[in-house]
Amino acid sequence: MIGVKDPLEQIVFEVSYGCNAGCQFCYNCWKAPGYERGAELAPSDYRRLRGRLPAAKLYALSGGEPLMRRDLFEIADALGENGTPLSLLTNGIDMDERVADALAERNIVIQLPVHGLRDGHDGLMGRVGAFAGMVRACALLKDRHLSMTTSTVASTANLDSLERALELCVALGSRFLLLIRFLPGGAGLDRRDLMLDLEGLRRAYGALESVCDAYGVRGGVGVPNLPCMIDEDLYPHVQFSSCLAGRDWFVIDPSGRLRMCNHSPTVYGHPLEEDLAHIVGNVTLRCLEEGTVYPSQCEGCSRVLDCRGGCRAVAETMYGDIRAPDPLLDPRVRGDRPDQWASARPIGR
Repeated sequence: MIGVKDPLEQIVFEVSYGCNAGCQFCYNCWKAPGYERGAELAPSDYRRLRGRLPAAKLYALSGGEPLMRRDLFEIADALGENGTPLSLLTNGIDMDERVADALAERNIVIQLPVHGLRDGHDGLMGRVGAFAGMVRACALLKDRHLSMTTSTVASTANLDSLERALELCVALGSRFLLLIRFLPGGAGLDRRDLMLDLEGLRRAYGALESVCDAYGVRGGVGVPNLPCMIDEDLYPHVQFSSCLAGRDWFVIDPSGRLRMCNHSPTVYGHPLEEDLAHIVGNVTLRCLEEGTVYPSQCEGCSRVLDCRGGCRAVAETMYGDIRAPDPLLDPRVRGDRPDQWASARPIGR
């Protein structure tokens, strides 16, 4: 099919608008003004939806908090009928033995957040007891020999304790340490104070490199890096990847609508109601698939087809233009003129 790889690397299904935490950095686009929520899909809808989407190497169940869906495992069974591996992105707060048994029965890979030690994690998650719930979830998964990875959002709030948080991930049994730089969006749209400047991001990557080297674990960066800003060769134990949004990765929101990325608020269509070929024929998605969506200052760079000028979704969210610069290319974010960034407004807002 034109504009869609077969199979895709991943399709993320945001199965619930609900959440039991109040993360300061939450990027869920429906928590920002202007996103129209529809009714959440039923398990039978996911069975129909799966048949209308391209094949994928992985289906990820996300949210909100997916464990708030009482019919989550009906959804998982509907999506997994064709044998596609499943992963679950959960904060672990509501995990109990029944849930852990159901996960083990289906051999679902789990990703849990670790954003700091006890108080730091609870503070960033916006819920007292979030840390205890996450640790309890790790123990339940370990008892059942389930694979578990961790994700850590790096921000100004946890930069000083980041290395200890990543060491905790190793101690909890994480098989892969995913580091994500904070990007404004959703409920965190106005939290620019959490954004790392260029030096802060280098420190964050350095912490990940140090832990991966010391403990022999794998680590990776979950948001596209800008190799013109940060030399990836300085972090040999860290896996960097290019942005797959709109060409090898799509997101389905809780109402069944297709977006290019978790961080992007733009809905391109409803696969249950529209032909997928028509949806992916959208000019923006076609350009994303071709790799021609990037900032004008990146024109002529030999790496632009891989890098695409950094994260396209945060450019769209912050500046109102999918072709705008990644904030790391903004001198106010890099740290050149931090005094002006605090009062700056996104383009188009």
